[in-house]
Amino acid sequence: MARPASSRPSPFVTLAAAVALSGAPLFCAHAMTIQATFGSAITGASNATQIENTINSALGFYDNTITNNIRVKIAFDGGLSGTDLGKSNTGAYSVSYSGYYNDLSQSSTSATDATALANLSSIDPFGSGGTVAVNPANALALGIVPHIKGSAGSVNLNLDALNFPGNSGSYDATTAIQHEVDEVLGLGSIMAPGVSTPSGVVRPEDLFRYDAHGNRSLTKSSTASAYFSLNGTTDLAQFNQTGTGDYGDWLTNCGDPRVQDAGVCANTQVSLNRSSVEATALDAIGYTLTPVPLPASGALMFSGLVGLLGWRGRRRRAA
Repeated sequence: MARPASSRPSPFVTLAAAVALSGAPLFCAHAMTIQATFGSAITGASNATQIENTINSALGFYDNTITNNIRVKIAFDGGLSGTDLGKSNTGAYSVSYSGYYNDLSQSSTSATDATALANLSSIDPFGSGGTVAVNPANALALGIVPHIKGSAGSVNLNLDALNFPGNSGSYDATTAIQHEVDEVLGLGSIMAPGVSTPSGVVRPEDLFRYDAHGNRSLTKSSTASAYFSLNGTTDLAQFNQTGTGDYGDWLTNCGDPRVQDAGVCANTQVSLNRSSVEATALDAIGYTLTPVPLPASGALMFSGLVGLLGWRGRRRRAA
């Protein structure tokens, strides 16, 4: 969820993802398409058309950038109030690490994939017998499941606080929408506020979480630093390391804001493009994206479905 800060000159709010148990597999289509469905809080709003148009416009980035031959349904609704801006919910398949690695390898198409695979191995980096919790949409993109029944996840928004046309909200709607959609698609960490890390279980993005010395890191220590990196050397973004925001989000920087920051800065507009670090992260966890010049070398892999894993939520909150 997202909440505005009250003690900063550039207030921001934190967004969160909640992952609920879902046995729903997805369904295939002609190319990557995100189909939005709208709940009553949106369809009943006086500016419903503008809200729906803003959501569909924000989804255009994924339809135009991700080339996997899949269709993903996401349910959007309102229901959030106060300082909470957005929240996502989805499920997760529990996949063996070796299976996921094989599937990543088979889907490798880019320089990002090559670099990421060159710095992974077929052996679980977090301990033998580990599993990877893969969101349904990500599992569909990798071919772990052939289809998904129903929605891949849901996104709830604070319709009053976001700057949809016809609203007086201070926070950018596109930023909040794309932040939550990224999490439905699979970005995020197994670590969540108030949730102990299950032994041997990680999420795909955790495989690219390194400390300042190039070692993989799953600590919740507020004094630690962690970075998203394909190789442990080149740091592409610093992770949020506070329990008041998602550990899978970037550290908030209102001077250089990004969509996946733990906090949303007031009166600041930011959206995804092909060069965004979020696009690199989606590429690394198994999506196929339109080409972009990127220095790298190596290859990516993954496969093997074990079952479904229930999930609790992550939130964006006030500083």
